[in-house]
Amino acid sequence: MGSSLRDKMWSPLIVFLVVGLATAENAWKPGYEYKYQIKGRTLAALHQVADKYVGVVSRATLTLQPQSSNAVLARISDAQFSPVQASLPGGWASRIPEKELNYKSLPLSSKPFQIKFKNGVVDELVVSKDLSNPEVNLIKSVVSQLQVDTHGENEIKWHRGSQAPKRPSESVFRAMEDTVTGKCEVMYDISPLPMYATQVNPELAPMPELRGDGILMDIAKTKNFSNCDKRVAYHYGITGLTDWEPADNEMGHFFSRSGVSRIVISGSLKEYTIQSSVTVNKVILSPALYNAQKGMVVSRMNVTLISRRSSSGSPPSVPNPQRVKDLVYDYNDPFPSERSSSSAKSPAKGNKSSESESQSSSSSENDSSDSQSNSQESGSSSSDSSESVERPGHKRQIPKRFRRSAPQQKNKNASSGSSSSSSENDSSDSVSNGEDSSSSESSSESQNSSNDSSSSNSSESNSSSSSSSSSSSSCSSGSSSSDSESSSSESNDSDSNCSDSSSSSSSSSSESGSVSSASSSSSSSSSSSEEHNPKPGMNKAPKIPLLPYFIGYEGNAIPTSKDIEPVSAVKKLCSQIASELQHPSTIPQKSTLSKFAIVVRLVRTMNAEQLQKAVSQIYAPIKSSGENPWTVLRDALAAAGTGPCLTTIKDLIKSRKIATEEAAEIFATLAASARTPTAEFLKALFALATSPEVTKQPLLNSTAILSFANLARKAQVNNVTAHNLYPVHAFGRLSPINPKAVAEEYIPYMAKHLRAAVKDGDSHKIQVYIRALGNLGHPKILSVFEPYLEGKEPMSTFQRTLMVTSLNKLAKVFPQVARRVLFNVYQNLGESHEVRCAAVLVLMRTAPPAFMLQRMAEFTNRDPSLQVTAVVKSAIQSAAALQGPHHHEFKMNAKAAANLLNPKPLGIHYSRQYLQSYMVKEMGLAYRRELSWIGSSDGLLPSSAFISTRYNVGGWKSQNMALAMMTSSFNDLVDAVSDQFEDSDSSNSGKHGSKSGKKSSGSGSGSHSPFTTEKIAEMLNIEPSDDEQVEGNLLVRYMGTSRFFTFDNTTIENLPALLKSAASALRSGHKFNYNKLYNQFALTLAFPTETGLPFVYSIKKPTYISLRGEVQAKSHPDMASGSRDSIRVPETINSTASLQFVYSTRMTAKISFVAPLTHTRYIAGVQKNIQVNVPIKATFDLDAENSEASVTLQPLYNNREAQIFHYSTIPYTAKHNILDLTPVSQGSNFKPIHVREPMQMETTVGKDSTGFAFRVKYATEQKYLDYQYLYEKAQRHDAMSLILYPWAERTIKYNNINVVFDPQRSNTKSVTFTASYDDNSDDSQSSHSWSDSDESDSASNESRAHSGKSNSGKSAGSSSSSMANPSTSKPVSEKRQQEFLRRASSGIKNASASVLDLAVEFNGNKNIAYVATAAYASSEVDETSRALFYFYKSPTSGNSKPYEVCAAAKGVYPNVPLMNIAKALRANPTSYASSEISFGEKCGSGAAQISISAKGEQSQERKEYIRRSPMAQKCMSLMQSGSYLQPACRNITARANFLDSYSVNIQYEKLPAAFKNFTYKAYSVARYLGYPYLDENTINVHNKEGKITVDIDFEPDLKAANVSLTAPSFEADFDLVRVGPCARPLAVQHPSWNAADRFLTYALHAQWTASCGLDRDSVSTFDNKTYPIHLGKCWHVMMTSQPEDDDSSSSSSNDDLTAEVTVLVRDASSHEKEVKVILGDDVFDLKPSGSSSSKKSSESGDADGVVYFNQKQRSVSYRKINNVTDSDGEMLAFWYALPSGAVIFEAPQHEIAIMYNGEAAWLEAGSTYRGDVLGLCGTYDSEPATDFTSPKSCILEQPKMFAASWAVPDQTCQGEAKEWQRRAASAPCFNQTFTPHDVITEEDANSGYSSRSSKSSRSSNSQSGKSSSSSSNSGCTQHRTKIIEQGSQTCFSMRPQPTCANNCRATGKVEKSVDFHCVANSSASRHFVEMVKKGANPDFSRKEVSKTIKISVPQGCTSN
Repeated sequence: MGSSLRDKMWSPLIVFLVVGLATAENAWKPGYEYKYQIKGRTLAALHQVADKYVGVVSRATLTLQPQSSNAVLARISDAQFSPVQASLPGGWASRIPEKELNYKSLPLSSKPFQIKFKNGVVDELVVSKDLSNPEVNLIKSVVSQLQVDTHGENEIKWHRGSQAPKRPSESVFRAMEDTVTGKCEVMYDISPLPMYATQVNPELAPMPELRGDGILMDIAKTKNFSNCDKRVAYHYGITGLTDWEPADNEMGHFFSRSGVSRIVISGSLKEYTIQSSVTVNKVILSPALYNAQKGMVVSRMNVTLISRRSSSGSPPSVPNPQRVKDLVYDYNDPFPSERSSSSAKSPAKGNKSSESESQSSSSSENDSSDSQSNSQESGSSSSDSSESVERPGHKRQIPKRFRRSAPQQKNKNASSGSSSSSSENDSSDSVSNGEDSSSSESSSESQNSSNDSSSSNSSESNSSSSSSSSSSSSCSSGSSSSDSESSSSESNDSDSNCSDSSSSSSSSSSESGSVSSASSSSSSSSSSSEEHNPKPGMNKAPKIPLLPYFIGYEGNAIPTSKDIEPVSAVKKLCSQIASELQHPSTIPQKSTLSKFAIVVRLVRTMNAEQLQKAVSQIYAPIKSSGENPWTVLRDALAAAGTGPCLTTIKDLIKSRKIATEEAAEIFATLAASARTPTAEFLKALFALATSPEVTKQPLLNSTAILSFANLARKAQVNNVTAHNLYPVHAFGRLSPINPKAVAEEYIPYMAKHLRAAVKDGDSHKIQVYIRALGNLGHPKILSVFEPYLEGKEPMSTFQRTLMVTSLNKLAKVFPQVARRVLFNVYQNLGESHEVRCAAVLVLMRTAPPAFMLQRMAEFTNRDPSLQVTAVVKSAIQSAAALQGPHHHEFKMNAKAAANLLNPKPLGIHYSRQYLQSYMVKEMGLAYRRELSWIGSSDGLLPSSAFISTRYNVGGWKSQNMALAMMTSSFNDLVDAVSDQFEDSDSSNSGKHGSKSGKKSSGSGSGSHSPFTTEKIAEMLNIEPSDDEQVEGNLLVRYMGTSRFFTFDNTTIENLPALLKSAASALRSGHKFNYNKLYNQFALTLAFPTETGLPFVYSIKKPTYISLRGEVQAKSHPDMASGSRDSIRVPETINSTASLQFVYSTRMTAKISFVAPLTHTRYIAGVQKNIQVNVPIKATFDLDAENSEASVTLQPLYNNREAQIFHYSTIPYTAKHNILDLTPVSQGSNFKPIHVREPMQMETTVGKDSTGFAFRVKYATEQKYLDYQYLYEKAQRHDAMSLILYPWAERTIKYNNINVVFDPQRSNTKSVTFTASYDDNSDDSQSSHSWSDSDESDSASNESRAHSGKSNSGKSAGSSSSSMANPSTSKPVSEKRQQEFLRRASSGIKNASASVLDLAVEFNGNKNIAYVATAAYASSEVDETSRALFYFYKSPTSGNSKPYEVCAAAKGVYPNVPLMNIAKALRANPTSYASSEISFGEKCGSGAAQISISAKGEQSQERKEYIRRSPMAQKCMSLMQSGSYLQPACRNITARANFLDSYSVNIQYEKLPAAFKNFTYKAYSVARYLGYPYLDENTINVHNKEGKITVDIDFEPDLKAANVSLTAPSFEADFDLVRVGPCARPLAVQHPSWNAADRFLTYALHAQWTASCGLDRDSVSTFDNKTYPIHLGKCWHVMMTSQPEDDDSSSSSSNDDLTAEVTVLVRDASSHEKEVKVILGDDVFDLKPSGSSSSKKSSESGDADGVVYFNQKQRSVSYRKINNVTDSDGEMLAFWYALPSGAVIFEAPQHEIAIMYNGEAAWLEAGSTYRGDVLGLCGTYDSEPATDFTSPKSCILEQPKMFAASWAVPDQTCQGEAKEWQRRAASAPCFNQTFTPHDVITEEDANSGYSSRSSKSSRSSNSQSGKSSSSSSNSGCTQHRTKIIEQGSQTCFSMRPQPTCANNCRATGKVEKSVDFHCVANSSASRHFVEMVKKGANPDFSRKEVSKTIKISVPQGCTSN
């Protein structure tokens, strides 16, 4: 039954369709008059927050009188509107109460207009010229409801292969249809409407009787805004990272848009009547981009038939008619005052144009130029039959034209894609006489520039604005315009450069070699079929459509209103803002930042003349204090970003009104905020950046050229950004797709200056121009970089590294081009690791494919550089863990390679790249962070580090934070800076100096050894190091701009002069006043709604930063005095400062629409304020001699309240008069939205505890504000996203938090923070004068790096808390410090003790003090260590009492062997610790007491686990041959004594209940977190009161632990709790190493303090390379400092003690070694004791070695430390014996330590030596591959040759060492130098040279789309594999090389080094030769390089 009913319903419809479609004409019968009621409403609301709506409803009557079958005369009368701001509980469509309505007359003309149809579709309108542009658009919105394409006139054909039925029988089809919202795809769905449906909804068909014999039909239309031929929109701020097409159906998570129409017709399709037509247009979006709650603007237009009657008489004609070609919303001309006098005669303001029925498409270029010229000169009509050029009525254009182009001009290159020429060509039509006139359209941008000053309607070229809404590539199908060049020579090139692509086109990662197609993901919806306003010029304000300030006054810009004089308005606002900024506490309340946003918007509407006038009236030099309106206008000019602003700023810079740093900031901000960067704008900016006024200011020059390059990339090179960021749908593409200026002007300029800088050795300019070229991101920069990267031109390693990192922009814009180059750089093993690592860092930004990542991962197993291996490994591993859909493909590629990586762990001091991403899915928040660094060969700290964070907010992506620091060497930088300082010569008069003096060692006899470091260097002819100059840079993105600062040796050498100048200025006081207003980000989107009112969404974040005040400082000695070449380090500094720091920001998000005729904006929005205000006075005192510092802070204003912190969120609705230049929030119609009664809290904090009173007031509408709320918020985020988005909320609600300093209720006037440090280094009992001690104490320590302790067999004993109870609680008491030093050292032999004393004093009517003192003592020769802690709080109020905490802890850690695994396993490492804690009103018997005793030991299971481990078995095997210092033995020995079993007993008494409660809460948290592991017993527990025991037992592998807790009321077991690898070194104790040592050893993989081991017959280097050795009776250099080149050594090099160190070693016997340590002129010898053949026991105390100092034997004992001092009394060296017999020798000044047992030596060297030593221990540069570096600084292959090269050839040398040394001298030795490599192929170097992208550099005959060489003939250059036959081998070039084709010749030759792969002559080689001869290029790129050969290649080729 159902199917039969459907058949009955559909049958007549199909009949009507078949019959009607063949004969349909229009919907009305002539002779009748039809009246329709028009009802419209447009509302804005945060509808998911509350039912508060704001907007406008309208009503009118539409009268239609058919004139003919194709024409209808229409008139709109009785138009009325009523604003609405009310609650609508039923939603936006519900009935609005009458009391909320107040209808007023709408200023809409009732003049008749004509609607013309073509095959039933609205073809054009004829309207009166007297109508304004908004009136015409409102008419279009009404007529759009009558647009019914039932017969598929504009049908879009279905895709090939689809199964859609053929027309006309189908009832569902697609059409391209124009309405007021644009010409977009519409889906039609036609179905019969049953009559019963009209009973329910009679408004659908109010006059059903008109159907006659027909039926009612329901037509549904659904718009697809993602597919538009004409997209009407304005947008700004969608970054190139964001894959959005403006005004699409959807934009990420934040925006969606829909348009649905329902039309009911009656009758047949031949003769029908429109009964009703309703269109609903919704725009739904998140106000702040990420909110889960949405807002919307909804518009509904309803046209309903109310009557039909017969008409009599002829219809009236349209007065003063003008034809309008379509229904698409017309852009306005905002500045009618700029029109000529001829246009002033006509009141027409509309955007109308007329159609030419026929046009010539072959108009000559000269005619076009002449016509253009004439129109410019005359300013009036050039033809009687056409309208005036200046007349605004000629704004409306037909397809393929600019909307604002002059009517006399046409597009010569109009596309032929349309079926009718009338819809293709631009024409002018005189309606009065019906004749068409045509003229040519010029596309010259230089003409546009002149037009800007002569006529507002100047012709604009359409060619560069080509993009289709369904495409993601911006291309031109019209004539291309560039500068002053003719369009005809570019048009074909542009046409060939365009290609269609679908809306789901590839992202920017796919590109071709040419610029035109490289960045192809930008949409091409700004195609030539769209109509645009003229491109903005440099002197006139841009004609921006749709935005309130440009259409807000009856369709015109608001400055055209007599109520607004822009100069006066700007002046007034700037003065207000400047005044309010002087009182920061009022900034949020007075909406100061919103006023700044108003100034910026107003400035955008002003021309250059007005801006110059404003500047002349407001400008004033910046003062050190007080208000200054000029700074507000200055920042507004930079933020506005228009052409007139640039012109004004140029004049300011050239007149020196702004200069240096101020000018640099303004220039950077202007470039970053440019709204319409046309080619003319960029040329002007480039001219300014390269002008003498700029280039003569180094700081401004570098910022200017870099900022310009960034803008040029965004606007001209990167098509994605050029389309997404800038308003291409309003103006067309602002620059040509392939602008010649980039390749022919900008890059050559920078390349020229780079070459000059290289020639002059100017590091600053070299870095700036490298970075500037990189910022352009154009492929042609590769040809500039090529000679430097390939070694053809000299350049330092650092500069080449910078060059590679500067390719990051190219990697973003042209990823495939960059990927090839970067991969080639990475593959060059002859390149330095810095350059290769940089290549990897940038390469990962191109998201390499899986095969490339797999190749890189596999090569980590063979790569000779561990630095490169580490960066590749970390990059791939972190990429494989990326989250989010945007990284899915890259993630999967990385996962495919991850398992191929080298499994060897590497320390974090190696190069790294960490990629991290996270998404808060329910909020659309995400980020991607990159943290990377390039490891240094001469230090633990990296030479370069990079961090960047990319935000993703609702799909809108932006890089908001970036920081990069690069140096040639961080250690060299520190040394260079240190060289600029000199110690003061004043005597030691401080508290340290007052103590007992230093003991002289009596070592003045000096050395008589024949060995010194210098002599050994001469004997071995050690090559000195060639140090490159120190250079570096800092790149930082802040305050919306990027800044680049460089430095080199010259910069550092100027430090003394700079600091002396600063010190001199600070002596008398220096005032400063820094203020900056800027926009952190801005996003604007606007398009028309269905009612013809523009929708406008904007989000911006104006921000204010201020730091002002005065600083005065004095130092002793005076830093301003002394030598001009150095800075004296002051002993004391006394400074005072008055400072006020303010950070204030307001995020304003507005969802709105504009009613131009009533100059009203209806807004639903959210504003969020954050402000921090810190007004303080500070006094800082530093006493370096006495190690004491203090800071006193007090309020800047003692009697004035100060708002310290403010945070608020206010959702609201508002009606705002656009002509009212006040913030929306200050308007009378601003209504905050409240969803519930706010929870409020007000309290005062700090008064009792500090004396400072802070009022905290908090009001929130958050429903639940508790721990659960905070927990859920934390659960949504990871740590980084919580930091990045701390204020992000899923829901929108009112919040207000204020923290105010209240001086009236404060008792404290100031607070003083004091810190003091002391130690016992100068005491008579200090380590500098160690003497014999009580020998009954058998404990001793090993070296500081290996402080092992022997087991005393006793517990730690008690350490009473009374030891921490001082005699005074006075803040910073020297008496207390000395007491703590003495008590901490008590009973510890040769103790080294230190104390830190901290105090906070609140000074006022009653002083409040907080005191904390901590002391620690330990010894190298005592197993005991002790820590003391004391805390005191004075009474804070009348009823409060003092509070004290006293704690004393003692530890006993036994000695464990570190050189022998067997001894280590036999040792007993059991350790003990105890502590006593007392706290309460007074430490003593009445206070609460806690006693803790702990024991740590090693279980037998752990010992067995170690003993049976493969590493231990290997070590045991090695030890049998006398090798026990190889890496395996060292590692397993270190692990052998970790403690895995702990027992802790805690006893307590008199604990307060609050403390017990706190500890139970802490346990509750642990119980919650450890619930999966927990087994708890709370039943029948009767444990002893006052006692808690904790037992912790780790698994043998230490990866898990069992924890047992026994308390008086419960017992708990946590079983197998996982212990992470990072937590393990902190949780598991070792007797010899503290927690810091353990963690750093883990993090750096034993490289924290690198060691070199030499045992019986092997050496293990600093970088863990092991090789065999036989020394014999000949001294060998174990380690020596590499001498510096005399030319490069600094004046301070003599003070570098590490440059005077050499360690020699030789065999004393077959299994014994002698060690000689040379420290400058002093020599120490470590020799076997003579009893090393018999093993020593700990008890005997006999040492395995003896120490000689300058040939005199010194005693060695495990009971005390012996030492010698230098002539200054400083410790030169000390030594002692371990109970195991090993001798520890340390030279602290020289940063070396040796552990020696007669048979082996273990040498440790500080990080200072990294990369600066040579010898048997290697180079210490983290690269094992370089360890075999000989004295000649080249690398030997054979270990024996290498060892012999370091034999000292003196008279004592015996054995075969000399013979092997002679052989080593002639052995192959390879220098570690940069090996040039062909990293940039000819194809890559010329990838920007295609005929499409830089045509002028090639013959005009070259074919589009084909790559060409640098010659004029693109077909002459070919790439072929080069073949060279050498003897029995045939060599093939790894990559094809350029060669000239037949009939072509080379224009020149160049030599280049090329890698070849060679194979033996065979049938296979001959086969390859034949392949090459036939034109093939076999792939040898993956083969190994056999040799590098220099060959000649052509520079270019040309025809013979």
